[in-house]
Amino acid sequence: MNRHLRVALAFASIVLLVMTVSAAPGPTGVVKGSVSGDSGPVVGARVVIASGNDSSYTARATTDNEGAFTFPNAPLGDVEVKVYNAQDSLIATGKGVLKVEGETITLVLRVP
Repeated sequence: MNRHLRVALAFASIVLLVMTVSAAPGPTGVVKGSVSGDSGPVVGARVVIASGNDSSYTARATTDNEGAFTFPNAPLGDVEVKVYNAQDSLIATGKGVLKVEGETITLVLRVP
């Protein structure tokens, strides 16, 4: 292998390593919760989470048969959860703060 090719491959390896390290997620926690109304759990609702500290982070989930949802890798800091029904209308919101890595916060949301 000639010298120029070895230098190019070494440079490409360093660039990939730097890109991987800079793209690695920071510390995370778990945001879980439930959505319910007067008639019981809200099943099949779309739940969207956003971070106030990491504008590139959003995730989606669907409530299960008990109205529960979980976001296992939410970035630390302020989080906001919005819940939408099948007609895509906003039906509930909640906010919380993940303070330390590995922390779990639970949001109990009520549909009016």
